[in-house]
Amino acid sequence: MIGPSPESDQIELTLFGPGYGECAVVHLGANRWMVVDSCTDTTTDRPASLEYFDAIGVSAREAVRLIVVSHWHDDHVRGLADVVSACPSACVCCSSVLTKEEFLAHVLDYEKILTQIAHSGVREIAQTLRILRDRSSGTRKATANRTILSLPADDGADPCIVTTLSPADEEYDRFLGGIATMVPRARQAKLRASAPRPNNAAVALWVETGPIRLLLGSDLEERGGATSGWSAIIQSAERPKGRASIFKVPHHGSVTAHHDQVWTELVMQSPIAVLSPFFAGTNLPRPRDVKRIVNLAPESFITSRDPAPRSRRPRAAAVERTIRETVGKIRVAQPRMGWVRIRNGGKSNPNNWKVELSTAACRLDALTGSS
Repeated sequence: MIGPSPESDQIELTLFGPGYGECAVVHLGANRWMVVDSCTDTTTDRPASLEYFDAIGVSAREAVRLIVVSHWHDDHVRGLADVVSACPSACVCCSSVLTKEEFLAHVLDYEKILTQIAHSGVREIAQTLRILRDRSSGTRKATANRTILSLPADDGADPCIVTTLSPADEEYDRFLGGIATMVPRARQAKLRASAPRPNNAAVALWVETGPIRLLLGSDLEERGGATSGWSAIIQSAERPKGRASIFKVPHHGSVTAHHDQVWTELVMQSPIAVLSPFFAGTNLPRPRDVKRIVNLAPESFITSRDPAPRSRRPRAAAVERTIRETVGKIRVAQPRMGWVRIRNGGKSNPNNWKVELSTAACRLDALTGSS
């Protein structure tokens, strides 16, 4: 039972996953909402965010003020075009690299050859871009320390500011330089466009409303250099001040997205942490990731705990090779869509957070056997 919508002065973060991918919705107060990325429920094939709004009686058309496309991996954009279409008054924000001509040309070129896969991150973005061409609100480009939404106090709710913390400036040229390596060579079929790794062009978000701070880590990874990834955010003198009490852990808890100083300088000691898993190839988070996160944030939660079983149906060697080169693995079914909802007590009790879990979700420490 998902239950009612939040009160006007309550702040909420609800994270969905895995279904296919990850999506977050945030109540910013006064029935003003933000949607970050998109994923679909495999039982309905509808975007999880739209299903959630329907369930709690919120009109997405009227209430969603901002949609953020954190990056273009297809596990974060499934159903995005439907979400954008359903929220005509929302501003759409994406990384500046996604608006470069080189990237757009790459998207459109790939869309022409994506004929054997019904769903693709590239195709989804191409469809979304077509919708945005005719929209007066257009797009906002995410760069380090840019305010993308500023809302006044309204109906008992505090004013709200949403800031993009990334990508860092140097990631533009690196990302665009990698585009050339993605183009298929002559006579080489490529059904799914690959993406640069590590994912330093992803958009991490800082949400500030009254005394509340939320850090949404997207899939931003750490390269190790001082001017990219989480290091660039830590080193920035222009980033928003304060520490977040709620932390959406980046990149499904992977160690590749970990930075010690994020936990000491950007978030409060022992924050409430939430993440979604990733079940493809190497499952995330790994057991050592779980232990690390629980040690830093005992109040940590995950949207789904169990991967679907791998398919054991025998296949020809050529078929197995094609599967490895395109989708990686085939499972009998996708894991259940799960969600974690974190909602505070409103202006009278802003730091009193209630955590609600779907039947698929659990405390992260349950995966260590310590709960």
